[in-house]
This record gives sequence, structure tokens and C-alpha cells, in this order.
Amino acid sequence: MKGADPFGDQVSSSDSSFSYDYEDSVLRRARMYQEYMKVVHMPTQHGFVIPFTSWVGFAASMKEFYGQPLYYLTNVQMKKFDQIRLGADNEDVPLDTIIVSSLHC
Repeated sequence: MKGADPFGDQVSSSDSSFSYDYEDSVLRRARMYQEYMKVVHMPTQHGFVIPFTSWVGFAASMKEFYGQPLYYLTNVQMKKFDQIRLGADNEDVPLDTIIVSSLHC
């Protein structure tokens, strides 16, 4: 059986060397990611106040707090949360009164 290669070449899926190379590449990337995550700084501070009234502001503070960008879909979800809050009774209420305190202690 032949499959399309992203570079335009036809690749036979019955070719064992292709399968091995792909699996080796995935495993190599997974190991690299694990090594990278070992050096990522994890803050030890707990119980911080969340003085934001928007989820986008909260996401920006988390980006600054952890010193690395948030995942793309996290940012998309934060924007959706803000759109839901528009016009709600608690629109101007700081998020630290909405988020359960045990989550940020």
C-alpha cells in the first residue's frame, strides 16, 4: 500500500525501514521533549492573588509567571471565556473570587 509523503514522494507503508525511521523519529522527539521539560522552571510560590477581571489578562499573567508562552488552544479558550462573561453580572468581578481558592494555593 502506498501513502502520500508530505514532500510529494510516494512511500510504501510495507517498507519496514520507513516504519522504523518514523518510530525512531517519534521516540527521539519524545525524549527531547522530556529532557526539555526537566529544565523548565516551575515556580514554587503558592497562594498568589489573581487580580484580573478578564481571562486573557489571567493568561498573560500566567505566561509571565511561568516564563514561557501558553499553548495556543489555551489562549483561544481564554478568549471564549471572556466572550461568555461579557454582559454577565460578574463581568467586573476579579477572577480570584470566581476561581476556587484551593486551585491557586
